[in-house]
Formats: sequence, C-alpha cells, structure tokens
Amino acid sequence: MKIIRRELLHLAWVAIALPSMSKIAWAQTQVTPKLAQILRKDLEGQGQVVQETIVSVIDFGPGTAAPWHMHPGAQELLHVIEGNLVVEVEGAGTTLLKTGEAGIIAANLVHLARNENTRGSAKALVVHSRAAKDGRVEVQMKIAVAKEIDRSEPRVAASPDAVKKFKALGVDMAVEPGAGIKSGLPDSEFTAAGATVSTDALDNADIVIKVKRPEASELANYKRGALVIAIMDLCVPKTISEFGQN
Repeated sequence: MKIIRRELLHLAWVAIALPSMSKIAWAQTQVTPKLAQILRKDLEGQGQVVQETIVSVIDFGPGTAAPWHMHPGAQELLHVIEGNLVVEVEGAGTTLLKTGEAGIIAANLVHLARNENTRGSAKALVVHSRAAKDGRVEVQMKIAVAKEIDRSEPRVAASPDAVKKFKALGVDMAVEPGAGIKSGLPDSEFTAAGATVSTDALDNADIVIKVKRPEASELANYKRGALVIAIMDLCVPKTISEFGQN
C-alpha cells in the first residue's frame, strides 16, 4: 500500500466538513464533485470506469479496529484526518498512516484498520470506488444505420437481428427512417429491436454503416472522425479525395 501525503486535501476537507458535521453525524456522506473527480481519474488510469462512489467518515475509538474485510471490485482510499491508524493488508504487512496521510487499497484485498492508541480517538475519510460490473469497461458508442440515397440500391446495411446483437453489447443504435423499406424491413421492426428511428440518426454517430460508399453530400452529415463502414469503390479517385478532406 502506497502512502500519499496530501496536506492540501486534508486542510480543504476540514474546512468543508467541520461546519456540516452536526448534519452528517459522522455517517456516510455524499461525495463532493472535486473528490469524486480525483478518484475517477485514478481508476481511469487503470482502464476502468467508476460505477459507484461511497464516502464515509469513520470514528475509531481508543484501541478499536475495523474487522478483517474486503471490497469486491471496489478500490478503497483511506485518508486520516485525526490521529494515527495502522492498516494491515493480508500477506503484505502493516502501514502506519499519520494525520494528513492517505493510502490506497486495491480491490479484493483482505485488510483491516485499527487505532492502537488506547487513550485517544482517530478519524478517517474513507472512499470506496467500485468499477464497472464484472470488471468490464462500459463505453458509450453510437452506431447509425444510414439510408441509401441511390434509388437503385435495395439493400440495408443492418437487419433488426443485427441491431439486437449490438444493443446486447450496450451500443446505442440509431436508424434513418425508411432505411430498410426496400429490403422488406419496416421501421417498426428496427424499433422493436431496440433502435431509435429518427431523421437525426446520424448526429454524433461514432460509426456509420451503409451499403454503398457515401457521396460528398452524405459526408457533410457525419461527425468528424466517425468510422464509416461501407463497400468502398477505391478505383474512383474522387472517393479518396472526399474522405481525405473529411
């Protein structure tokens, strides 16, 4: 466990917390935006996304200790705001945290914290940040199914069944109205599969899928940097020029 000295954090917390202690009664409190943002960055650095953050202020009486415990999927940050605390991680020894010091305990580690002072109390700010369920990173992505502007093209780039599979992965699916009509797939079937059918389906789409390569007029409706999946006719020089500019 790494010790972190954050005197400024300590002083800022005291300045904010002391006036409101009578209201929170040293119970579990709601995280302040500043503190939550610090912890969110810590977890993003590990390739994970914060799902839930819980903040508590714990009062350790003289000679008392929290029992051995662990937090599945949740990282713990313990910041001592009064007195000293000894943190012991199973198989990794003990660490003494003094006033103004903080330690981070990784998820799924069995540990305890205790106040070895039999004459004085100790207090600590404890933050538990739980990552995405099952350790997976939840990424918000939008895929848009474009309607073909070529009247001779009867195909559509995705079926309602494909929409269902993407939705199961947590992807936001959008379909332009009438995209599947010529393929015998009405808008209602895409809606039933979980897609949003609307005229602004292409807005802010991360991925645009269609059958034929987009024309210049279509490119103007795509978000800059969007990935376009289509049958590209790379033998046409104009195609390369259009995509290079967009």
